[in-house]
This record gives sequence, C-alpha cells and structure tokens, in this order.
Amino acid sequence: MAGSTKQFILRIIAGVTLLAFSVNQIGYSNPSPTNFSAQPVTEVPLPNPGFQFSIPPELGTVQNLTSGSGGTIVHIQTAHGNYEAEKQIQAILQHLHDHYGFNLLLLEGAGVKLKPELLQFFPQNKIKTFELADKLTHKSLMKGAELFLMRAKRAKAFGIEDLKIYRRNRRAFSRVMMRKKEADGFLEQIDRGIKHFSALYLNKELRTFLNESEDYEMGKTPLLAWIRSLQKNAEIFLDLDLSDPKNQFHWPMTLRLLKLQELESKIDTEKLAEEKRNFLKKIKPLFVSFPQKRESRMMDPHFRGDDKQSRIASPMSGTTARNDGRQNRGQAVHLPVPYSGLYTQIESLLTSPANIQNELPDPETGLLFERMASKLPRNFNYRMYPNLNYFIGRLILQSEIKGELLLAETNHLEELIVNRLAQKEDEKQLMELLRDFHLLKRLFALALTPEDYEQMTSDIVRHPEPPKGEGYEEKRFFALRAQNDRFRPRNMLQSFNALNKDNHVQNLQVAGIKDIDLLYESALEFYRIAKNRDWEMLENIQKRMNRLGERKAIVITGGFHATPFKNFFSEHGYSYAQVRPKISSTDGFQSYIDAMLQKSTLESPYVFSIPPAEWIRHGINPSWVRQQFSAAMRGMAERNRSETRNKTGLQKGDRQLLNRSHMPVPFLTDQSAQESSIRSKEHVS
Repeated sequence: MAGSTKQFILRIIAGVTLLAFSVNQIGYSNPSPTNFSAQPVTEVPLPNPGFQFSIPPELGTVQNLTSGSGGTIVHIQTAHGNYEAEKQIQAILQHLHDHYGFNLLLLEGAGVKLKPELLQFFPQNKIKTFELADKLTHKSLMKGAELFLMRAKRAKAFGIEDLKIYRRNRRAFSRVMMRKKEADGFLEQIDRGIKHFSALYLNKELRTFLNESEDYEMGKTPLLAWIRSLQKNAEIFLDLDLSDPKNQFHWPMTLRLLKLQELESKIDTEKLAEEKRNFLKKIKPLFVSFPQKRESRMMDPHFRGDDKQSRIASPMSGTTARNDGRQNRGQAVHLPVPYSGLYTQIESLLTSPANIQNELPDPETGLLFERMASKLPRNFNYRMYPNLNYFIGRLILQSEIKGELLLAETNHLEELIVNRLAQKEDEKQLMELLRDFHLLKRLFALALTPEDYEQMTSDIVRHPEPPKGEGYEEKRFFALRAQNDRFRPRNMLQSFNALNKDNHVQNLQVAGIKDIDLLYESALEFYRIAKNRDWEMLENIQKRMNRLGERKAIVITGGFHATPFKNFFSEHGYSYAQVRPKISSTDGFQSYIDAMLQKSTLESPYVFSIPPAEWIRHGINPSWVRQQFSAAMRGMAERNRSETRNKTGLQKGDRQLLNRSHMPVPFLTDQSAQESSIRSKEHVS
C-alpha cells in the first residue's frame, strides 16, 4: 500500500466505508446502559497527553470524552432508585479512586459536606454495617456514593445544591408524582381516542410505520433494529440509500453506524487476535529502536514513579509536565526519545477489551493511527493484516459516532418518513398532534430531555404573576397562559376533537380537565426549576474545587443535567467524560418514587451521611427516617434469626441485634442538633 502515509486511514477502510477523514470537521462537538471485576483494564492513553481514562466494560460506558487544558471532571449519571445502578456506581468510584487517584465527590441532592463516619452503624462489626447499608440501598435509602465512602477513608464528598432551590424542585416533583394516577387516566383516554382516529384517518403504510416506532419507544425494538427499519423505509419511501457514502454529509452518524456494523460482519475474531499479535510484534522494533528506560517507563500508563507523589503529566492526575531537562525524580519529564510512547498507545488501543464498548476520543483516535502510519515504512505490507485493518476502521468509526447526534438524525429521519407517508391534510394534522401528545406523555412521566423542554416552552408566554381566582395550588407558580400553548391538555383535547368535524367517532371527553391543566403547569415548573439548578450546581462545583485546590473531581447527577454539564465543561476547557453505569433493568424507580411521596417527605437522597444538624435545611423528617432505619434493622435481625435458629433459640449476637433494632439510634434523636440547624447560615459556597 504505497503512497502518502497521511492517507493511511482512508486506505484501511477503502472500498468499505469510503468516508473522508475530514468529514468529522463539519462542526459537531463531542457527544453523548454485573458484578464488579477486581481486575483492572488497560488504560488507553491517546495522543492528547491530557486525558487518559477508561473503566471496565462490565461496570459502564464512557461517553462525551473531551480533552482540555483545565481541570478534569468525570460525570456519572445515576438511575434514581435502581439498586444495580448504585452498586455499579460504587464500583466505578472505587476504580476511579484506585487507578486515577480521584478523592473528591460532588453530589446532586445535598448542600453540605457529607460525613461518612455516620454510616458506621456498628463500629465494632463491619460485616453487620455493610449488610445494613446494603438493605438500605435496596430500599432506595442509601446511594452508591455512600457505599463507596464507607470504605474509602481518603475520599471526601460535598453537596453542590442551593438548598432553597433544590427543595422547591423536590416539592414540584412530589406534586406531579402524587397525582400520577390522574395523569395516567387522562393519557389513557386520549390514547384510546387516538387509536380510533388513526384507524379512520391514517393509511395502512403510515399505521404500520407508527406501530414500529411505538415498539421502539417502548423498548420492544433495540436501537440497531430500529435503524435498520429506518434504513429500509427510507429506501422505499424517500429513495434514500443510507449506506451510500455520498449521503455522509446529511446523515454522518447513521452512515457510520451502518458501516461499523458492516465492518464487524467482515472480521474473523480468531484471525484478528493472531493478526494483532503479529502486527504489534512487527512494528515494535520500529518504534522502540532507541531504548531509554526512563522514557519508556514514564510513557507506561501504569507507571507512577519511585515515590508516592509521582504522577503522569495530565489533568487526570493533577500534575504538570516539565520539559526543562532536569532529572527530578518522580516528575513526568518528557525526554526526546522518538516513538516508544506512541507504541504503548497503539498497543493499549488495540488490545484493551474496554475499547469495544467505551466511547473513544475524536479526532484523537484517528490521529493516533495516522501518526503510526507516518512512522512506518512506505512499503509496509498492510495487506498481511486484513482483519486488523477492518478493526482499526471500526475503532475510528466508533470514535466518530456521537450518541446525541445519532438520536437527532434518527428522529429527523422518522419525521421525513412520516411526512412522506402522510399525504392528506387530516393525516398531517393528526401526525402533528401525535408528536405533541408523545411529548406531553414524557412531561407527565418527568422524562423530558432539555431539548424536549425547550420545544414545549418555546411558544409559551410567561407572566410574572399568576392571575387571581384561578385556583392555583401555589401563588408563586408562574402563570403559563397563551393561546398558542398547544401542549396544554385542554387545548390538545380541543385540537383532537376539531379533527372529528364529521363526527365519524365519538369526541374525546375528560372529566376534571382543569385539574389536569394545573398538573401540566406543575410538571413544567419542575423542569424550569431543574434548569435553574444546573447553573447553581455548576457554579458550586467550580467554587468547591477552587476552595480545595483540587484539579479533578467526580460529579454525580441524574441524566437531565448531562447535556448542560457537558456543554459547560467542554466550553470552559475542562477534560470531561460522562459515565453511564451498566444496568440490566430499570427496577427500583418505584421504590424511589415511594420514598419521595411519604407523608414526611424525604428531600435528600443522602440522609444517613448528612449531619443531623443539617436535616431541617435539607427537609429531612427525623421520625420518618427513624422508622425506615428501624424497619431495615428488624428485617436484618429477622433474617439472621431464621438463619441461625437452633434448638436453643437465638444466638447471643442475634438477640442483641434484634434488641438494638427497637432502640433509638443516637444520631437519629439529637433534637438539639436538629434545632440548631434552623440557625445555621452555612451554604455550599
């Protein structure tokens, strides 16, 4: 494969993808679900020396990886109430602590420093302590961060909330969820009416496609199968071949995903493993031809020097590189040795199992192989490694695929297909209403993305004060009154009935529509406050890191905050990565909802590690917490009793534990500490 080595990447995938390497310059930014394995995975150091990062694939996936010259943020997205997610977060935190030296946690849902010592429920019996903590986690009363803090003595955690705003947001959440049955009843009535309208007004092809779309929305159809369906329908109804490279500028992410699948189908995994070994053996002498032990050791991603202070020069490790020629021990001095570090990077990228699932940096991944090609002889025989060529092409495509952009493309493609299939005016109007209705369903489920929220509120006129006499639940709610508010349940109901001008089916009627409108406003208010919290939390993250002199931190929030956080940290020069825990189900969310909807509302998810003096400010009710804690202890004692019962009855330790479950726990009954929190002026800043 002779010719310019700078075209090496194109030749690897020539005739397979025909993708220009420069396509990634269209202006897109970087994007965006087991048991813990104690075996570390290989870290993947890419050409940018600033950000070296990976996690074991069984724990989660890395997304939205960007490199910067500032501090380093690893942003973990939690699935509220999911026990499996919390255990995965615990393991991810342990991995980041052990392999990258992260010691600072910044948490949504609290406004003060957490005290892990409060989690030592049985100071003399760690086994019982961990058992009780696990039971509380099952009940959605403890979080993965707390499970990690119980074991990591050097780690510290701080809340990043403005507590006044956070508590308002929680109350809005409770208002919506406490009336979820009303919302579900309204949505079911509308859904039944839509099915009648669809059977009457929509053509067969459109109904079939909408059923496929609904299966995908409900999780019955996986993403890749849905994209294949879109590809088929686009070819039939839009005369659009998504696999044709000429369409890469309009559908870059979809085309890359389809080509990636095509590459995977060509790879013989057994031959690939052999080709990797042979290729690395072949190129190693060409890259490590000037052996200097100090440089090769410093480029080793696992090397930490001869003392505890040494670190690789990167924002991830919190140190800076020195290139002044001084041989200071334990500092990452970059010596002028040609390419040993490049070989280490290539070896890690080709051999680490994490790379198949984790997002890879773009354009660093492609640039790495381009650098490799520029150092290999012009007559190097790449044809000896056909499966490896496909694999490298796969890694490059994988690095270029941006999750959020892929989602935007599939949504747009779906819209184009629907618009082509909806020929009559009635069909077009009904499809517009269906799109709005799907957004309303996500609103009532509190499952909007930031983009959904912007779409729903872009046309709404906000008044500074609510009108009097409207029966609003709280006067501080903004009035959302506008005739063009097409998402308002009352207006949507009227729009559906307007389609039925010939009375072919019975008009939709919903009792208590005024209450449903109020619920709609409460749900919008929840998101409005959540967006305000974004800026408060971002400001508090920076303040806390500056105050502590920390260059790196782990931030844990829910998924709604993912896009604003990614945009902010990327734009402000941080090295940033989003991590999603790998989970097999969404079980547990109802337990989380139940905890939030108790008569004594539980405001903070970190109740057991927040100092009792701060409980009132966090809206935590001591009586409710005491009940839950005692119930968990009784359950643990009963289980121990059934496991250890013998002819003489309970063993002594179990009898003491059962007695303890009926005793008030000291930190749950410190009334003076609770009362002192009223006078507390401390804020997270």
